[in-house]
Amino acid sequence: MNFLIPVYVPLLHIIFLYLTLRVASKDRLGLKDLVAYKPENLKVDVLIAILLTVIMTPTLYFLFKVLYGTYGFFINMFFYMTPPWYTAALVIVAFTAGISEEVIWRGYGITAVESLTKTHSSLKAIILTSVAFAVWHVRLPHLPATFLFGLVYAYIYTKRRSLVPLIASHTAIDLIFAFVPY
Repeated sequence: MNFLIPVYVPLLHIIFLYLTLRVASKDRLGLKDLVAYKPENLKVDVLIAILLTVIMTPTLYFLFKVLYGTYGFFINMFFYMTPPWYTAALVIVAFTAGISEEVIWRGYGITAVESLTKTHSSLKAIILTSVAFAVWHVRLPHLPATFLFGLVYAYIYTKRRSLVPLIASHTAIDLIFAFVPY
């Protein structure tokens, strides 16, 4: 059933993104509010995205190498046993993950947790959403790496309040891990 991952995962991303946006709309927050794109910040956002990708890719690679012996065992094996449409599916997974997970866990998740705490604590929101993000990735060995990823991205979100660099970097990292052989 692993060969179906690139088929059903984008559907789950889209469903959970839709549900998150429905809940966020009750707080008068739309996708535009959550992403918080500002043209005047584009250069800095691009720089942050590049730096995040350059720093987090080898960090995650190292963690997965330590935890699994390889990162891509459950993705790269698909190239040897599946039809060509799989490449397109992996690209779609990378984009749906980059967009939906950042909107769900950073954009809305942090905002919601901060509003629920009496002190509007960003630290509590960073930790709670990072744990949730790690658990979201299901596989037990993923927990340390995805928790670290969540902490870094959540911290940057609380400082910038923009998802643009996080979405770009998250998507780039997922594309790199999907297509770079190990």
